[in-house]
Amino acid sequence: MGFVLAEYLAQNIQAKLILIENPTFPEKEEYSQWLANHKQTDDTYNKIQKLQTLENFGKEVLVLRAEISNYEQMYECLAPENVAQLNGVIYSIGDVRENLFSSIPEFTKPKIEKLLNYKCSELTVLEKVLQARNLDFCITLSSLSAVLGGFGLATYSATNLFMDTVVQQHNQNYSSPWLTINWDRVQLDFTEEQKLIQPHETSLAIDKTEVIEVFKRVLGWNDVTQCVISTVNLEPRINRHSKKIYKILNRTFKKILFLVTQDPNLPILI
Repeated sequence: MGFVLAEYLAQNIQAKLILIENPTFPEKEEYSQWLANHKQTDDTYNKIQKLQTLENFGKEVLVLRAEISNYEQMYECLAPENVAQLNGVIYSIGDVRENLFSSIPEFTKPKIEKLLNYKCSELTVLEKVLQARNLDFCITLSSLSAVLGGFGLATYSATNLFMDTVVQQHNQNYSSPWLTINWDRVQLDFTEEQKLIQPHETSLAIDKTEVIEVFKRVLGWNDVTQCVISTVNLEPRINRHSKKIYKILNRTFKKILFLVTQDPNLPILI
């Protein structure tokens, strides 16, 4: 999804893009060799292809390499002498790591502590590095699973909920608010065959056009700090999972916009 938003920003507001990858990400002169030696299912392979697509359209993309949880590396990357102007930041949970999707019986204390500590380190470092920046926006890409949970999503739900909580804590302590978007299922590459075989599933997934439309609307908001995206009416979904969850959500989050993409003219604000 990050590359979809990057492409939109580059094409519509001529934004200069900065992508922060891990230190092992190939250098530009190594792209061709990497593509030749790896399969299309490889995450790095796909990122390189998307980068090349942006560059082929004449877009300016700067790839920086750092471990996001490492303050020294991140500060060096985004230091004013290296990046003079920074207007906005988009942060996602990143690639799905091993065992991120697991059920409650697999939800061991050491595993979740390791994962949450890692995400906390990333967000804490990002907060420190951006503290002196005057940003137009800082958006974290979260999941609807943080609200609804889901079968086999114990670790994934907890990770996204934890990230949302860290963002809320930031907003309590700093005058420049961050915004969390909790996305329903996003599917950017359904094939025509999949659309024929699974018409109901594909019709409910959020596509590229809807991702961009949500992003455009979000950029225009000033007083919303969390946006929950559901492709169908959200309240019945929450009630099906647990009526208690909805009561807690309604009591805890004061500025959440539930946006139903199938009926964008009828948002529900609580």
